[in-house]
Formats: sequence, structure tokens, C-alpha cells
Amino acid sequence: MTKKVGKWKSKKSKDKVYYNKNGLHIIKKGRDKVNDDDNNKNNIEKEKATNKYVKYEKKNKSQEKSIDRNGKNDIKKNNNKNNNNKNNNNNNNKSSNMKKRNNNHDKYSIQIKYKNILNDENLSKSKKRKLIKEHRKKEMIENYDYYKKLKIHLNDLLKSKNDKEEKKRQVGILYNEIKKTDIDKFARTNLGYHIITSLIIYGNKDEIYNKLFKYFYDKCFNDICTYHFISLIFQCFYNHGNDDMKNDIYLWLLKNVKTYLSKFGCRLWHIVFKKSKSHLRLKMVNSLIMPNMNDLKNISSEIFKKPTKEMFESFSEQNQKALKKYMIEFIENIVEKEMLYNMVSHNIILVACEILDEEELINLMDIIHEGCEYLITTYIGNNALIYLLGYSTNKHKKILIKILKNDITDLCKNSVNFLLIIRLLKITDDTKILNEFIVKKITANLEDILNDYYGFYVILEFFYNIEQMDKR
Repeated sequence: MTKKVGKWKSKKSKDKVYYNKNGLHIIKKGRDKVNDDDNNKNNIEKEKATNKYVKYEKKNKSQEKSIDRNGKNDIKKNNNKNNNNKNNNNNNNKSSNMKKRNNNHDKYSIQIKYKNILNDENLSKSKKRKLIKEHRKKEMIENYDYYKKLKIHLNDLLKSKNDKEEKKRQVGILYNEIKKTDIDKFARTNLGYHIITSLIIYGNKDEIYNKLFKYFYDKCFNDICTYHFISLIFQCFYNHGNDDMKNDIYLWLLKNVKTYLSKFGCRLWHIVFKKSKSHLRLKMVNSLIMPNMNDLKNISSEIFKKPTKEMFESFSEQNQKALKKYMIEFIENIVEKEMLYNMVSHNIILVACEILDEEELINLMDIIHEGCEYLITTYIGNNALIYLLGYSTNKHKKILIKILKNDITDLCKNSVNFLLIIRLLKITDDTKILNEFIVKKITANLEDILNDYYGFYVILEFFYNIEQMDKR
């Protein structure tokens, strides 16, 4: 717009008009009317263009009705379906919008709670942290208040160890509360594990204990491989159960041998093996090393009771080869899954030392040499390692000595491991490694080792070896 004295000039129109208040207002109104009329005309033209197609569709619909009179219901059904789908979509959109609003409202209310806690001058910093933590747990964990109530009852049970009546009362309360939950899922949690094990230990063995064992044996035994806490619950059943329950767990493990190669399942095997008698242990080892072959499927269970070497010799040559191959593969799986700490694994390796040939034993030593430190923890594993050192290379010996270098003095005084040190002193040819990692450690603690019953034999062997070296 351009402005002159006494006059108003528009870019759209070249007419000169005096711009008093009333005149300007009238001009604006006139222009708005013109624009509105133009817009209305354009809209009418568009509607006419679209109405052509609408009319054509209507004609087609009327033709359909006239032609397909028998299929009237089908057309109606299709129309109803389309309408229903539209209504459902609208309802879903409304519900999703409502949920979003509720979530936003909840978040806003939680933020206000946090602000109120932080601004409260009567609370200390530690108390504020505790309250905020509780609110966060309530957001994350479902039924948080209920779990908190169970935790209080559990603490009351653990406090009332000497008072038998109070203990019975608390056990009854906890057992009734657990019935309300889904026990399968509840047992997988930390709180569920602690409550169930406390019921096993302190509960009445005729009622609660037996009911819990039946429930878990029927529904949860397959979960020992996937859930750590369920494996721990069955370990508790085995430790505190009667002979029938122990036998049930033992037989189930023999039928499900694959559970041993799982992280949590092998821990139950370890507990059962540790507390079983020698003939039951032998059966467990024999069932684990047996390959899944058609020729060996129909073998009688009495063969598993024999010593492993006798059982092996009773097979044909083909089956013997298959058993050897399977045993090496099984030990490889044990090493890969880091199960060399397990007592059952130590027994399998010792059995392999009795059965395998020289080349296979060299291969076996190559498989387990990096995990030798775990074999030292048991008498059986230590014996297996001493035997396998005869088939080890210089590389294997170096690795083993470097692993044990910080514990040489303790191993010399140990009733089991002193034989391993004697074996290393005899076998190792590399004098540099012997002097650095074994001889220097022994000479630094000579008095301490010499005064020990088992250490004395190590030093005796040590000086005997020096004498032999001088003669050479």
C-alpha cells in the first residue's frame, strides 16, 4: 500500500478513494464479499465435477440392486461389515488416545510426588532416596505392596526360630499367601525362592513339604535348565528331603541326561552326585557317557551298575569306537560351557583316562589344559590331571605352572595337591620355568614347607631330583 495526503491508494485497484473511517470500513467489507463470492463459485464448480462420479456410482448401485435381488442380504452384510470396521477403528483410536492421556497424567503425578519429597525439609537425604526408590519400584514391579507384605512375613518367620508356635503360625500365613499367586512364576523370583526354601526347611514335612514337592515335581522340573532359582529350590528339596524324594530326583536326572549340559541343571547334578553313594555315582557317570545309538538303546540297566571299563569291554568294536568319540565330544562341550568346576565332570575325565588310547589322551589334554586349575579342587580331578600330565607337551606344562605359580606353597602342604607338585618336579624338562616358578617359591618358604607333613615329601623329592641331576 502507498499513502498520500488526504487520499488512500490500493495496489489492487487504481481508484482514488478518500479514507475517512466509515468509507474505509465499507471498502474492506466490499472486498471481503467479492473474495467470498469467488471462493463460493470455485467450490460449487469442484462439487459439480465430483458429483458426476458420485451420480455414476449411485447408478451402478441401483443397477446392482435391480439385477441381484436374491443377493440383497449379501450386499447389506458387506455394508454392515464395513460400518462395523470403521466403528471399531474409531473406538481403538479413542481408547489409545485415552491411554496416552492417562499415562501422561500418571507421569505428571509421579513427577509432582518426587518434587514434594525433594522439597520436604523434615526428611533427611537418605530418607528421600528411600522414598524415591520405593516409588520407582512401584512403577516397575506389579503387586509391589503385596510382595512387600510377603517379605515382612518372611522376616518374622526367620526371627522366630526358637519359638515353635510362632514359627508354625508364620509358616501357615506364608503358605496361604503363596496359594493366591501363580507359584510357577513366583518361584522364579528371588523373593519366591527365599519363601519356598524357608517353607521347605521350617514347614511341616507331612503336609506343606510333601504338597510343595508334588507340585514342583509335576510342573516345574523341566525349568531347572532355564531358571536358576528353580534349580536352587530342587537342590534344597534334595538336601532336606526324605529318601523317597531323593530317589525321585535321582531317577528323573537319569532319564533326562541332557539337563547336565545346561548351566543351572548341572548344579543339581553336582549336589546329587556329591551326596550319593559310590554305586549310584557310577550309574550317573555311565549314563552320561553313553551315546544315543540304536545298538545301545536296548541295553539292560544292570550294565550301568558295572565299572565303566568292564562295561566298555563288553561292547563290540564298533560300539567302543562310538563311545570313545562321544566321550571326547562330551568333554569338549563341558569345557566350552565352563563346567570343569563340577565334580561329575572330573569323574568323566578320570573314566576317559582309563578307556582312551594314547593319541586320544594327547587330544584330551589339549582340550582341558586351560581349565586345569578347576581339576585341582577335588581328589578325583587331581588324579585325572596327574595321569594326563604324562601325555602333555612342554606348552601344556608351562601353562599349568604359570597358572599355579601363586599357590605353590599352599599346594605343597595340601593332602591332595602335593602329589601334583611332585609330578611336575619329575616331568618338567624346562629348568628355567622350574627355577622361576617352583624352586624359588619352595626355597623362600623352606622351613614352613619342611615342618608340614605333606610338604616334607615334596622337599624330599626336590632334593632327590637335584641329586639325580648332579649324577648326570
